[in-house]
Order: sequence, then structure tokens, then C-alpha cells
Amino acid sequence: MRRLDHRHRSVRLVLWGALLVILVLGYLDRHPIRLANQAPESAGMPKRLESGSDVRVVVWSDEITRSAEAGRFDEVDWSWIWVDLLQSEVGPVQVIEAEELTAQTIDGARFIVVTRSAAVHPEVMNATHLLERFVNQGGVLLLERPEGSLRTVFSADGRGGTRTPTAITQVSGVSDDLAEALQQMPLFTRFVGSTGPLQDAETLLSMDGAPVVYRNARAEGWVMTVDFNLPLAVVSLRQGRPTDTELTVQAADPSGAVRVTDLVADPQVLEAQLPYVDLLVHFMIQVVLAGQTALPGFWYYPDGAPGVLLLSHNVYQHGDRAIWLADYEAEQGASSTFYFTFHALPGPEAMSELLSRSGEAAVLWELGNEKEYQNRQPVGLGGLHPFYRQINLVDHRIALSQQQATHEAIWGARIRDGRWSGHYSQNFRRMAAAGLHYDSSLGATPAQPLPVLAYRQGTGRPYPIYDTNGLPLGLYEVPLVACGIAEPERIDDLRVLLQDSQRRSHQAIAVNIDADFLQRQGALQSFDNWQQLIALAGERSHRVMASGALIGFLKAKSATSLQSRIETRPATEERDVQELVMTLQTQGDGEGLWIRIPRRVGERRLRLVRMRDHAQAEPMAYREIETRNGEVFGQEFALFERPPSGQPVEAVYR
Repeated sequence: MRRLDHRHRSVRLVLWGALLVILVLGYLDRHPIRLANQAPESAGMPKRLESGSDVRVVVWSDEITRSAEAGRFDEVDWSWIWVDLLQSEVGPVQVIEAEELTAQTIDGARFIVVTRSAAVHPEVMNATHLLERFVNQGGVLLLERPEGSLRTVFSADGRGGTRTPTAITQVSGVSDDLAEALQQMPLFTRFVGSTGPLQDAETLLSMDGAPVVYRNARAEGWVMTVDFNLPLAVVSLRQGRPTDTELTVQAADPSGAVRVTDLVADPQVLEAQLPYVDLLVHFMIQVVLAGQTALPGFWYYPDGAPGVLLLSHNVYQHGDRAIWLADYEAEQGASSTFYFTFHALPGPEAMSELLSRSGEAAVLWELGNEKEYQNRQPVGLGGLHPFYRQINLVDHRIALSQQQATHEAIWGARIRDGRWSGHYSQNFRRMAAAGLHYDSSLGATPAQPLPVLAYRQGTGRPYPIYDTNGLPLGLYEVPLVACGIAEPERIDDLRVLLQDSQRRSHQAIAVNIDADFLQRQGALQSFDNWQQLIALAGERSHRVMASGALIGFLKAKSATSLQSRIETRPATEERDVQELVMTLQTQGDGEGLWIRIPRRVGERRLRLVRMRDHAQAEPMAYREIETRNGEVFGQEFALFERPPSGQPVEAVYR
């Protein structure tokens, strides 16, 4: 009898236990527990760049990372930005670590840039005699805020202390309107003052009346001194500034949600009609560094196009239904990028159709509270899901790539609604760790529309992103100029930007039009504006393309060798004047590359570009290469299609 009661008691316990488990699981199914699913992060790292180039950039990576240890934005050494500025304006660049500066590593260079990080390295100071010999033999040397023997030998005394300027007050070598534009640029930098000017030096740029960029001739070459923190000025405008010195970003919105506009360096650039960063960079590279001798480079965009329109569509739901936009765009010879949320992933057939139209799929990352976007993935068995995890960036990227037949990697991402994290570079670190190549979150946002279209990051071109350790993350930013074009005046705004881009500024104007625009107020106007925008781009010779295609082009541009040499040829019986001849040669597989050379070098003008004609019997027979005129912020250039790899080309100046 006791044994039977014990058995009944055991059964009851099991039944009550099972019932309790069912109740708990039922409750958790309605109120699941969140499992940790933090996205991984990567830190910025130095890159090894050894493509054949006329330009060497000397950096000290250890000094860059050391400067970031205090965690104060304005004290970080952003020297590596010089590499990216030169890649943007020229193409290939060779990087030399400070301890590797030798006669062998600078052999074949025509231009050497010694960044601030390297200028304080003992080995670089001890190599002053190498740099003197380089200049005396005709090289161009640029020094950023030098110290020690470098300053003693090449620059003004620097005894005026470090100051924070309020404005650019004088600019030489550019037209009056461009000088005025630079003088209006918001400044976030510091400069080194001197007790007196350098003897025989020419001042090219002044801040608050003090010379901060100057040059002087030495024997056959030139020395340029940049006595202000150019990288800090550039990163502050392009990537934005944290709210405080400790790299955190505070929300201006009362809701507490941080937006990308909270990074914007100065309210003035919220409505900037001029790309201030591009103005400054072009001045520093083409006027300061290359003002006295020809610096060839690859053109900004494929096939010599004056600019491009980077069209994109955010897709929030029903991903398959959005592909019709790609059909129309393909008919117009255009392509675009589609950013899909996790719950709007297209099916394999729709993805295949998108890719066949030269479109591109990218991640629309829903950063923030997972309840807000229902951005969660249930975890459990059968119909019970007592746990969940928030979809992170890696999950999203993998899921999107699996919709492709080849499962190729997804290159790009955008954060929905202009959201940001409370840390300056955390989102970028996560994108880099996820293997992405570019982001397109900064600039215009749908949550905070502004009265005019503007270059809110100081540029409309893609640019590399930096971690708070001062080093590159291997990620490009594609800043948005416009987010939605439902209003009629937006087409007028874009017409003005495209006109200026074609004529002198040469931008990659990124515009987003949500894929569901036909379901919103003003649908007919939006539809008309979308068609007008594509037509406008064509009228201004701007290619309409996906962002990933342009990023691929930029990577190829930096990896393709471009080297030159210059010689003066004396007058002959057939030619009664001297000639300055620049011989160029490229190596590599980059497609769509065009070469840019200046129309004028000193007092000489370009007369012709020619290439050896192997079809002729004469050993020195040439054929002339047709060139196209180009102007960049007042500087005149000749453009021509890149010759076959290894084929020398001569540019003749008289």
C-alpha cells in the first residue's frame, strides 16, 4: 500500500513538473529572453602599399597608435590621412615606415611627403642628408610640422608656439572665387607659428595672418612646409567630430537617439553648397605639392567621366517587389544599389534579376532597439521559442549573400534612419569586422530633412574611414547628398550640383529614393523626379552607377602602378626651343582608368601627348594621342585613356 502511494506521489510530481515547464515555456514564448549576439569589431590597421608610384609617404604607425592612447580626438595623430588624400588625387602611393627611410626606399621617387608622425622619428631626423640630396637632385619634398634637424635645415624656426586659428586669411595660386571659398571654410586644426618668415620662401596659405604653407627652391628641387594639422581638419569635416574629447557622441534629439547629423563638425556645413574638403585637398596636392612640376595621376571616375550619380533605394519590406526599379534603370543605361532590411530580403530569383541588371544588393542595418524594427530571430524548438537574439550585422550580411546563386560577399551597408551609436567609430569597427567595403550612412537622413541639398561631410566623394587609433579600417564612406526627392525643388537643387560637378568639382553625388515611394504622399512627383534625375545625370555626362562598382574602381586605381620621369631636351636644328618631356608608364589590370596631367608646368604649356607607334618601320615613329580638356577647381588638365600596360607615353611641354 505504501509502495502504491509513493508511486502515485511520483506521478503527481512529474505531472506538476511537466505542467510547470509548459507554463514557463508558454510564458517565455510570449516574453522570450534575449540571448547575447554582439557583432564583432575590428580595429584600424596600417596597410602595406607598394604599387609603383612617383610618390612616397613616410609615416610612423607606432607613433600614430601611441597618440591615441589618451582617447582625446584632437590629440590623435591622423597622419595616415595623407596617404588617402594622395590616392584620391593621384592613385598609387608607396608607404614607407619611418625606420625604413633609406636611399633604397626613396629610389625612383619624384615626390616625398614626410608626415607629422614620421617627422618626430629619430631615424628620419638622422636621414636629413638623404632628403637634402633628394631635393638637390630635383625632387619635391613636403614636410608636415617638422621638428629638430628637419626644421633647422628646411623650414622656418617654429618658435611661435602652437595656436588654434579662426580662419584662412590668404591663399595663393588659385582664382579669387576659390580663394574666397577656402577662406569661408570652417576650421578645426592647429598650426605652428614662427618668429619670422623663412628666407626666400613663398607663402601659399596663411591662417590668422600667419604663414602655414610655404615653399622655397633648393638647387634643382623644392621644399614645401605645411605647418598646420591638415589631417585633423580633414577628418573633422569628412568623418565628423565626437561631442566631447573622449570620443563619445551625444544626441541632440530629445528622444536620446543619436543621429549621424550629431557628428557634423559645424552647423555651417549642414547647408554647404561647396565641398570644402575637396577644395582644400586639391589645393594642397595640385597647387602646393605639384605646383612647380608635373604630377600625373589617374582620373577620379571610370572612362574619364566628369562625375557620377550613385543612385540607391532603401527597401523596408517586400524585397522582391522593389526590383522593378532596376528594370527601368537598366533600360536607361543606369544601375543602382538596393539596401534591404533583414525582413525584406529578396528571393533568389529576384536577386538574380537584380544582378543581371547590374544592380547591387547591400545591407540596410536596423541599428537600435530590436522591438522598434522587430529585428529579432526566435530561438527554440518546434513551435516554442523561449529565447531570441537580435539580428546583428554579420547575420544580416550572410543572409543576404545566401540569396545570391554564387553566395558572393556583400560589399556595402547603410544604417536605417541615420541612426548612430554613442561611440565615434564603433559602427565602422563592426562593419570592418563583417568584411564590408563601404558604408553609406553619413550625410543626408530621412529623419532630419534640411532646406537645401548640401555636402554635409565637406565632400560628395567616397573617402576612407578611420578608427579612433588613427589608422584606416579598410572601409569607404559614401556620403548621401539627398535622401528622398519628392519635392519639386529637389530636382532644381540637384541640377545645380550636377552642373558644378561637371564643370569643376567632379563629385560622386549619392542620392537615395526609397523603394516604396509610390505608396507615399506625392508619389507622382517622386516618380517624375526619379526619371528626371536619371535624365539630368546623362545630360551632364554623369554615369549612374551602384556604389560598389565605384568602390571597386577606386581600389583598382590605387593598386595600378603609375610612374613618370621628367627630362629637359635641348633645342635642335629642327626645334629651336627646349622641351620638357614627361614619360609615363603604367602597370596593372585596372579597367576604365584615364590619366590626368597638367596643361601647364611653370611657364611651359602642354603641346602634345604621344606614344611609340610600333606599326611604323621607323624605330622612333610616334602617333599622337587625343586628349580631353578637364578643369578641377580652376586647374586645367589634359585627360586621355590609359595606354596598354607597360607602354610608355610622352607628354611634351614647351
